[in-house]
Amino acid sequence: MHNKQLRKRWMFVIVLLVIASMTKAQQWNPNHKIGTVTGNYHFAPGQTPDQLVEIFPAAIPNTGLTYQWYSSAAPTTGFTAIGGATGANYSWPGSPAFSQTMYVKRVTTSGALGQLESNVVKLNFVSANWEDINYIREHDVKVTGITTWQAVDQLAIGSKLQVTSYMDGLGRSTQNVSKGTATPSSIGGAWGDMVQFSEYDQYGRSSKTFLPYTTNSQPGKFKTSTATEQPLYYTTKYNETAAFSSTVFDNSPLNRPMNVKKPGTLWAAGTGISAEYDLNVTADDVQIFTIDYSPGSSPIRTGAYPPYSLYKTVSIDENGKKTIEYADKAGRTILKKVQLDDVPLDAWNGWICTYSIFDHFGALRCQILPEGVKYLAANSWSFSGTNGAQVLAEQCYQYFYDEKGRLIWKKAQGAQPLTLVYDSRDRIAFMQDGNQASLTTPQWTANIYDDLDRILVSLLYNTTQTATSLRSSVAGAAAASSVTIANPGNTGGGASITLNTSINALTSTDLNNTTTSTVLFYQFYDNYTFSGVRSFNTNYTNLTAYSTADPNVIPIAASGRVYGLPTGKRIRVLGTNSFLSSTQYYDEKNKLIQSLEDNIKAGVDIATSQYHFNGSVLSECVDHTASGGYTNYKVLTKFIFDIIGRVTSTQKQFGSNPLKTFYSFEYNDIGQLKTKRIDPGYIAGGNADLESLNFSYNIHGKLTGINKDYALKTPGVYNKWEHFFGMYLGFDNADNIFANANQLGQVTGQLWNTQGDDAQRRFDYTYDNAGRLVNAVFKEKKKPGDTWLNTTMDFSVNGNSGKITYDLNSNLLNMLQKGVMPGVATPEIVDNLSYVYAPYSSRLEKVTDNMLNTAVNGQFGDFKDGSNGASADYVYDANGNVVIDLNKNAKDYGGVVGANGIKYNFLDKPEQIRIAGKGTIQIVYSAEGEKLQRSFTPEPSGPVITTSYASQFVYQESSSGGGLVLQYINFEEGRMRAITPVSQATGTLDALTIDGNIDLPNSKRGVFDFYVMDYLQNVRMVLTEEAYYAKNTCTMETGSGRNTIEEPIFGQSGAGNEVSSTRLVTPGAWSTNSSTYVSR
Repeated sequence: MHNKQLRKRWMFVIVLLVIASMTKAQQWNPNHKIGTVTGNYHFAPGQTPDQLVEIFPAAIPNTGLTYQWYSSAAPTTGFTAIGGATGANYSWPGSPAFSQTMYVKRVTTSGALGQLESNVVKLNFVSANWEDINYIREHDVKVTGITTWQAVDQLAIGSKLQVTSYMDGLGRSTQNVSKGTATPSSIGGAWGDMVQFSEYDQYGRSSKTFLPYTTNSQPGKFKTSTATEQPLYYTTKYNETAAFSSTVFDNSPLNRPMNVKKPGTLWAAGTGISAEYDLNVTADDVQIFTIDYSPGSSPIRTGAYPPYSLYKTVSIDENGKKTIEYADKAGRTILKKVQLDDVPLDAWNGWICTYSIFDHFGALRCQILPEGVKYLAANSWSFSGTNGAQVLAEQCYQYFYDEKGRLIWKKAQGAQPLTLVYDSRDRIAFMQDGNQASLTTPQWTANIYDDLDRILVSLLYNTTQTATSLRSSVAGAAAASSVTIANPGNTGGGASITLNTSINALTSTDLNNTTTSTVLFYQFYDNYTFSGVRSFNTNYTNLTAYSTADPNVIPIAASGRVYGLPTGKRIRVLGTNSFLSSTQYYDEKNKLIQSLEDNIKAGVDIATSQYHFNGSVLSECVDHTASGGYTNYKVLTKFIFDIIGRVTSTQKQFGSNPLKTFYSFEYNDIGQLKTKRIDPGYIAGGNADLESLNFSYNIHGKLTGINKDYALKTPGVYNKWEHFFGMYLGFDNADNIFANANQLGQVTGQLWNTQGDDAQRRFDYTYDNAGRLVNAVFKEKKKPGDTWLNTTMDFSVNGNSGKITYDLNSNLLNMLQKGVMPGVATPEIVDNLSYVYAPYSSRLEKVTDNMLNTAVNGQFGDFKDGSNGASADYVYDANGNVVIDLNKNAKDYGGVVGANGIKYNFLDKPEQIRIAGKGTIQIVYSAEGEKLQRSFTPEPSGPVITTSYASQFVYQESSSGGGLVLQYINFEEGRMRAITPVSQATGTLDALTIDGNIDLPNSKRGVFDFYVMDYLQNVRMVLTEEAYYAKNTCTMETGSGRNTIEEPIFGQSGAGNEVSSTRLVTPGAWSTNSSTYVSR
């Protein structure tokens, strides 16, 4: 059985080979030549070679001659007589089939001259798709059991993928053809080829880069009509006339691009992106900085670069705005300037400038941010003046290296330095950030490695040793040593781990001292002999998805050959002495087939994967157990593929419930996702699915629409009830939907529509010269034919000057947000935000909301401006994390006045958050940063609500009781929500039914919720299959308070209530009616 993927490459070229074999008894007469009837020497499987005939007879009397034909698999040796082939000509027999390259010659025997040999004819045995042109054809075999190229050649697309690269006589690529990978436009149609072709000018330059296209002509072979097929394809599909990017080169041997135009009609007609190549001049005023060889050194300006000493490259975008880069002779960018003003005042004003400073060894030592450059330009280019130290700390990124060129110190703006210590094998042994350095006993994150440079242990190490001292310790460490750790995590008394380490400065005493060392994780490799290992679990359901009766379905069998692979891990639950263990198993091809991981609820999650021979994941089974929760509850995910290996549907099975299709996918001919069907088969809404999302793209491959016709309400296509959501994005604005066109690739506007009120809404975006958003104008249109307005609803965003304003570092300075408020007829400014930063810093200190209606500040989802007076709203730690946020009232943790409101762990993740007057959030993470648990303690009192996360399962429990309750199980773009079903016939409603889709343990039911996302993956809508039915009867009665139930349900509020106004005492003639009241 062939059990590995087979890839082969062949280059087929015509080979003209004539071989003369001369002996004393056998001579070749140059005029004695044979050939084929048609001149074809290349034959594919199933073909019969042409008849071999005499082209030129031997120069001897043509009487008394005898003939014998010979064949061989080699060109010069091994010739044997062909039985029965004694005529002047020879026809290849139909059987046996021609199956290999053969060499054939004819020997003519003359009584006078003896034997004369003809030339040797080579009959090539070639691929069925052989072509008389230079090419390399690659076959990617997707099925098992294929061992020869002949077998590969006979495989259909799907069992293999085939890509052919064609070349001209100079070896340059002319075409790439991917056979049978273009999705047919209709089910059952023929799959086409994907084609990418190239052209070259007289100098060998590719001045046009053509977009790929698809075609059904000449399947799998060289396309002879690309020049007409490709333009027609893009005209038909996109209504575009320039399906290529064009490049104009300079007239030099460097072939530098002078102008580039992107594909598309608008871009082809535009100016494109231009480039200018020059040297600096005096007016450029580029400064020279040098820097000392110590961490945190200030750059010192020594003058300006002399004219013509720097390369100057100017890039001019489609809007005519420039980006200028100055590089030294080593190619290092010294200064980058981005045009901000339409007409910059000088070399600095009107530009966003960033300096990069290098030392004499070419190492980057400092990057000065634009606001820092602004300060320097106004202060004689010196850090030595007033506030210079603040600018260096807050407006620069700084780096320092050791004698080996390794980064050992770096400082980001607004944060304290990060220090690194390496061992002699260039591995990071110790690392310390600003928060760790500021502790009473400084802390380091340390790594212990084995001899293969793999991390064995990562830990937090508390020590007063300096970085210099640690470097000395590492330098003096033994090349090989061992350490033993007693009771590594929650393994029970008496357990220990002994590690064979390489160049480790920490001892067993260090690691076993819990005062100085906190182990974060242990990583195990190569075997399954470590403490806490879990056995391979065979209680999976993958085989119900795909059976191994198919030889291409790889059996789920754990291999013992795992040397070099990570096999297990023990990870600390931060803030505790508990560890979570995991074990990983692999198959014979080193593919991960099973992972068994402890979860925070004293259970285990077992994930098992099933593979196809081609490497695709066919199915995944998660087996979940949680103490107090579910036990061995399985979620099976099955993937369905098309013939070229793309996922076409995703199915899931929860517990013992039936397998259900959650998503199906369709692709366009170019391979982009065309349609995504959510919950196909859902028929309650009258459609064939719960929702379908149809995607559209522009010529650049950018997404332009999700249910575009629904968003635009395209006549003849739009149906209000067909979709729930639609969105359209504008770029070049060829259809004039939005206010402006944008050639830079930015979204010029977005328009959306939802089934709810069926109103179209949109934003038109405006950007500054640096590409920053400065205006977003909101408008809506209630129904087709209306005018786009924002008089009754407006969520526009701008600034006091009509634009959002930024500083040179792109920090916000001012922003206005409009909105609507209850009881107010017209839109109002709900946020008028001013941003204040620490002096010469990007660290936000204060946000002030200058809205006029302060009485409703922060009550409608807008920004809440706290009552903080003139003091700063935000306080930060040494790593730049916000620890006090007075606008959100995050402060005084534990009720201690003046204490921080947010506490972070060593990973810079918040683990304690106190919102004064509301409560405290505590978050538990693993040492790798995975969120395991979240609890909320309300103020001033109330039950503590704890949410636990275990794989896809989310539980909740309350300190007031009720136990551990499953909330939902997450899946791709959705969740299965657990509910308590309701079926009642009394109460406020005469009948009420609330139900889900599937059965769950503990008499619960599962409801499927699906997320509808936009192009930025924001959830715009949640669609549910939850069944909610309510029924009530309007009896018109008033007894037992019946009227208080019926009147608000069946009528309007107030004196005009229809139930009350139409209630009539039952007439006497209605003798058969026992009710007191009836309706008029």
